[in-house]
Amino acid sequence: MTCIKSINDLKIKESGCYDIESKISYELVCASPKIPTYVLFPEGITIIYNDLSLSSITGSISFNNNTYNSINQGSLILIITGNINFGMLTLSDNNTGDVIKGSFSNTSITGNYLQPTNITLTGGTINGCVISAATSQATLSTGSIISLQFVSDATIIDPNTMITLSYNGQVVLPYKPQIGLFNNDKLLFKTKLPSSKMNKFQLLYNVLLQLGDVAGTVFYLTRLNLKIPIFNALSISLYSFLLIFPPPIIPNIPDAYIVLDNAEVVLGTKAELKCSDILSVKLLCSDDSFSLKLLCKGSNFVLNKI
Repeated sequence: MTCIKSINDLKIKESGCYDIESKISYELVCASPKIPTYVLFPEGITIIYNDLSLSSITGSISFNNNTYNSINQGSLILIITGNINFGMLTLSDNNTGDVIKGSFSNTSITGNYLQPTNITLTGGTINGCVISAATSQATLSTGSIISLQFVSDATIIDPNTMITLSYNGQVVLPYKPQIGLFNNDKLLFKTKLPSSKMNKFQLLYNVLLQLGDVAGTVFYLTRLNLKIPIFNALSISLYSFLLIFPPPIIPNIPDAYIVLDNAEVVLGTKAELKCSDILSVKLLCSDDSFSLKLLCKGSNFVLNKI
C-alpha cells in the first residue's frame, strides 16, 4: 500500500499524550477508472448473438402456464463465462402472435457455438413477460426453454479488453479507498472513504453494454449497400432486460464500489506525540493505476491533551 501527498498537516508544539480528531471534507478526482476484462471474468467471457442474416430463432418454450410450440422469430443474446450461462431474449409465437420478452439462465447448449452453425438451447429458467396479441396486455411470469434453435454468431472477448467503471458520472472502483492519519511517517489510524457497493446486476449491465459492442461479426446489407452491424440494435433493446427481468443465475463477479464524490470523513485516535512531530492526513492507495486524488475542501485538527 502506498500513500499520496498529504491532504492536510499540523505541527505539534508541545509533547504529551493526545486525543486526536481530524475532520476532512473533500472532492474526489479520478479519471474514468478502467480495468481489464479478466478482473471481472477470470474464466473468460463469450458473447453469442443469433445470426439474423442466416435464420431466425425457431422452437418452443413454456411460459405463463402456456406452451408456445411455434416460435419462429426473435432475437437472443447468450453469455457464457466458466460454467455459467445466461442471456436475454425476445420471441414471437406464430400461432398466437404473442411476444415473450425477458432473461434466462442455466440452459444446456448443443452444438459448436463457436462456429456459424445451428445450436440448440434446452432447459433453463425464463424470467420476463408475455405480451398478448389479442389484448396487448403485458403479463409478468416465468417459464422454461423447451428447445430453441438458431445460428450462432459468437465472439470470445479478449481478456485484456479494458472496461470503464462508472455509474451516473460517479467514480466506481474495485476496492474501497482508504484514508490514513499519520504521525510523521507512522500510520496511526485509517478508515474507508464513504462508498456503497454497486448492485451486481447494474455492474453487469454497465460492463456488458461495453463488451456487447465488441462482440458480433454479422452485418446486415441495406438497400443502399450500407453494412449495419446487427448486434448494435440487439444490445440497445435486450441488455436492459438484465435490470427489468433479472436472470435467476448470474456469474459471481467481484464487488465494485461507488465512492462518494463530495463527502466528509473523520479520523481519530489516541497517541503519544513529541514536540515538532507532524500530523498529516493522506490517501492510501492499493492501486496507483487509478490515479485517485482527493482535493481538500476544508479540514481541521482537534487535539485534546490527556
